[in-house]
Amino acid sequence: MKKTTFIKLAGSFLFFLLLPLAASANCMWSLNNKCEDIGTTNNWILATKETFCSGTKPNGQTAKCCCANGDIPGCCEKKDTNGVITTANMTGENCQAITSVSTTFYQDKEADNNTCVKKGSVGCAWNRVVTNGQTTATECSGDKKLSGDDRCPAPKPADTTNAHSSCCCPAPVDKPGPAATPPKFIMPELQIPIPGLSLTKTSAIKYTANEDGSYQVQIPWLSEYILAIYKYGLSIAGILAALILMAGGALWLVSGGDASRVTQAKELIAGSVTGLIILFSSYIILIQINPDLVQLKPITIGTIQGVDLVSDGSDSQSNLSSTASCLSDADLVNITGIVNTSNVSDPRLSKNAYEGLKKAIAEAKKQGVELTVTSANRSYAKQKSLWDAELKKFNGDTAKTRKYVADPANCTGNKCYSHCAGVAIDVCIKGSKSCGMLSSAYASNNSDPDIIKLQSIMKAAGWLRYCGEWWHFQYGLAPGKSCSP
Repeated sequence: MKKTTFIKLAGSFLFFLLLPLAASANCMWSLNNKCEDIGTTNNWILATKETFCSGTKPNGQTAKCCCANGDIPGCCEKKDTNGVITTANMTGENCQAITSVSTTFYQDKEADNNTCVKKGSVGCAWNRVVTNGQTTATECSGDKKLSGDDRCPAPKPADTTNAHSSCCCPAPVDKPGPAATPPKFIMPELQIPIPGLSLTKTSAIKYTANEDGSYQVQIPWLSEYILAIYKYGLSIAGILAALILMAGGALWLVSGGDASRVTQAKELIAGSVTGLIILFSSYIILIQINPDLVQLKPITIGTIQGVDLVSDGSDSQSNLSSTASCLSDADLVNITGIVNTSNVSDPRLSKNAYEGLKKAIAEAKKQGVELTVTSANRSYAKQKSLWDAELKKFNGDTAKTRKYVADPANCTGNKCYSHCAGVAIDVCIKGSKSCGMLSSAYASNNSDPDIIKLQSIMKAAGWLRYCGEWWHFQYGLAPGKSCSP
């Protein structure tokens, strides 16, 4: 065996150590019998190995090792031996660490007066609004703003003909959140664990906010992984060197004076010692080449803000500059007898818009097509349901919600926006593929032949189109952003 034998073996061994790397999540012990008991979000899953959880296993054999984003803040509900419940805002990992009392962690809630409530719901309450026909109603008083019904305590007070209940929350929940949210990273997990490797927990990852709202994030896991491989390689190399050294000594003892065997034994011993010297002096060698080779730094990753590429919808704040009085039932006319309708909750228009629709139907007939109306008049209840659905989609961000759906407060009193005033319709050419393109993804599509034909029909009948949506037209009330149809 040559002097370089040990060096080659050590190099091959270290190469194969670099292969395994995959992904997992932050893990911790569940104090109950199943991972779902940690919180209502149910994104805690049973770990494939209990070694993923650090520390002594609590509660004997009943505890489960569960993986999730344990660093996410939520509501920790603590119940003492007398049944007294207290709550506090903390991370799931810290909540699970409490052993003096019984705890339950709710990842999607926050603490409010010793109760865990939905995040963003602190201070929310029902406000009774009396409309009295045409009387202007204020949805929320003081510094409170209209929010989704799911933020207020159940049950919701029943609505009546002249009154309804609105969920009002403090102003802070009505404002958009930070310009950017710190990203979440998943802690790496080795398929073949390396002894001595201790990765930084996700809760300890450092974030630096930039002036534009983006973040710089330092990820130390790769440097920690390389360092663990080096330390592990040293220990393995020491064992291999000792084995080769003993093999050389044994060969020398049994050589019986044979010069060739003695020489071979000397080479084994010299090779193992030389390999050890190189391995254990590698730090000095590397620092002489480049000090950065031994100063393992975390990787810095930059984040950027998302850009909303979809223009404001016809229900957005930008189209509320033009309003009219809300109409009573006596002032609305049913359109189902003169045009095709599809899933229209309230197929009625103002008398003036009704006449405008008849003109559009006649013009469509001249061009050999028929129209299909997909939305017309909207009641307060209908607009409220659309608002709540969109608000939930954007996690309570009212600023973003108003880009797509009008605040239901604009469907009461003397300042109703187009749909609630009965002067707007969403329309397409019956049987055309454009009727399947009534969504924000196609809002600015003005090149489809059927859409071009629809625009010419509506223009000839005196309707005005809202720029942000090819299907939204208003009669007798100019949109906030009017484009020539």
